[in-house]
Amino acid sequence: MKVNTYRIKEDNGLERTTPDQAAKGLSDATSCLWIDIEQPSVDGLKDLLAPLDLHPLVFDNCLEPAASPLLAPYNKCLFVRMPIQQSWDRPDIGFLCIIGLSNAIVTVHASPAPSLEKLADDFSTTMSFHVAGASAILYHIIDRLIDEDMAFALASRRRVEALAEKGYRTLSGAVGANPPKANSYHLKSPWKVADCLNLAILGGGPNPFHGFEMGFRFES
Repeated sequence: MKVNTYRIKEDNGLERTTPDQAAKGLSDATSCLWIDIEQPSVDGLKDLLAPLDLHPLVFDNCLEPAASPLLAPYNKCLFVRMPIQQSWDRPDIGFLCIIGLSNAIVTVHASPAPSLEKLADDFSTTMSFHVAGASAILYHIIDRLIDEDMAFALASRRRVEALAEKGYRTLSGAVGANPPKANSYHLKSPWKVADCLNLAILGGGPNPFHGFEMGFRFES
């Protein structure tokens, strides 16, 4: 299990911390953390997140092998599970689990997520958050993933249109002969998750942690 931990520093950028420092910071209401977990193990994930006293379903959902998009409030946290894709021409879909707390964001994923690494690097060097809060981290994670998926969708569309010009004009033929066409259907999922999340933030559902609406609206 690979763990990267960050905290928002005084200039609203990110700085890397150790997992031990992050564990202590979770009990400090004045700190704001991002904990990223890759290839989680059952025991490792539970040990790391034990101080948060999370609902048992949060752990189950993070480790569920046959996953699907999900948005759910669990007591004091917001749980989001959304699809992520490494390339426009790969049919396999991974999932990113996001646990939103009042002073921390925890991301959990089975496969490497270069977009998250790039986001952390950007905010550790040249970028800073408008507001120092968990809502700002959550907003930028989802925003970055949706931007990336839009690029994948456009690449898939261009490929599909090129094939259509060569005679692949029926829906069944395009899907059967061309994986990118099938990928374009999968790419609709992040927008569905974002729509649900937006409804929850703006009054269409419960808000499980304080300050989320202000951070989201301010950042947008």
